[in-house]
Amino acid sequence: MRPGRGRESHLSENVFTWRGYGGDWNDPANWTFAIYDGPGQYQPFYNYELTGTQVATRAPGAGDTVVFAYGPLPDAEHNPQTGWNLVNGGMPSGGGEAARLLMAPDWVPVALTGTGTERYRIGSVELHDRILALDNAILDADRTYLDSTSTLQVDRAASAQDPYGRSHSADLGELTLDQGGGWGGVLLLGDHNVDLASVQGDITQHPYADYFNFTGANPRFGVYGTGHLYFPPSAIPGFHIEGASYTQAGNDWSIDLGTLAQGADTGAITVDAANLAAAGAEALSGDLQVTGGDAALQAEGSTTVPSIGPGERARNLTFDLDTSIAGEHSLTVVLHSIDAAAGDAHLPDQRLTIHATVAASPPPPSAGTDWNALAAQATAIYEATGSWHVPGEGGTNVAPSVGVDWDALAAGVTRHYAETGMWF
Repeated sequence: MRPGRGRESHLSENVFTWRGYGGDWNDPANWTFAIYDGPGQYQPFYNYELTGTQVATRAPGAGDTVVFAYGPLPDAEHNPQTGWNLVNGGMPSGGGEAARLLMAPDWVPVALTGTGTERYRIGSVELHDRILALDNAILDADRTYLDSTSTLQVDRAASAQDPYGRSHSADLGELTLDQGGGWGGVLLLGDHNVDLASVQGDITQHPYADYFNFTGANPRFGVYGTGHLYFPPSAIPGFHIEGASYTQAGNDWSIDLGTLAQGADTGAITVDAANLAAAGAEALSGDLQVTGGDAALQAEGSTTVPSIGPGERARNLTFDLDTSIAGEHSLTVVLHSIDAAAGDAHLPDQRLTIHATVAASPPPPSAGTDWNALAAQATAIYEATGSWHVPGEGGTNVAPSVGVDWDALAAGVTRHYAETGMWF
């Protein structure tokens, strides 16, 4: 990068300016490639210099800077109340990407246009004494800066659902509305909604019509219209679990009771919806959905999750595993929740799986077995031979004088111990 007028450049050499004779953002014929030498980010944009311009061989992308420093006059005429009159199809269309979008002062407004689904993904949007309008398109930005005489117009933008299920027309990221001399940056909402990560500046909402009735004594600043400014939800959904150990990986929770003997007492397990956010966060509400389960593993209690504040939990479900029923047992509990204070933002579903295996008990020993006599025999043979199992030739058992079948005896003793907890 070569310096411009003694200054170190603050931008990449990949700078594009709009030629505006075809409309499509993604058509290289609409762009001029240039080297830009000018001020740093968020500095007054009056001292800009475009040098070395040539026809671009590609459209700008995620790593490039777009500078609207001159425009397609007389390709477009703009009236904020009636919209755009596109003479030669001059405004950007089709959606696209850029690292930065800069608008110099003393130039016609720019519209990013679409047909209802196009998105313009811009890292940093910076307006200086200009109007940027969204015309049936959506803007996604990490940062948005409006100086004290600039307007971002979203009242004719397209709408779609944001990641939290809310209808929005733009995500402006970190928004700065600069002020000076009684004037300030303006966000013209109409009845459209925008997402914000943070705000610096005045976001007082004024009647929409007031935007068009300003005078020098009644300057414009802040937000105009009835749309909503949505911030990220602060509630954090999760579970509060008692009576069992659990693991958690992201939004997935698990209780594995392992393998249990029939008749074992596991005790009750309680599962409550919880708001895991720290103090000062918003409340959440919703419901629990239980699927799976069988006669041995069922949920009792309420699946309704009322409004619960940060650090609080509801009183929801209790589980008792009936270990008299052998086999594999599992069920799933899903917490669906919203953050009402953040525009009914849909929070990530939390999924809990409970699993247990109940091992079948061995069959009872045959009736009439004299366990005391068998124990005495086994003990006598062990004392005489030093072994509980006496092999003979070919691996067969050598029956002692009392005729003990050691395989059968071992199986019988084992079954009896499993059944009664006693050897004899």
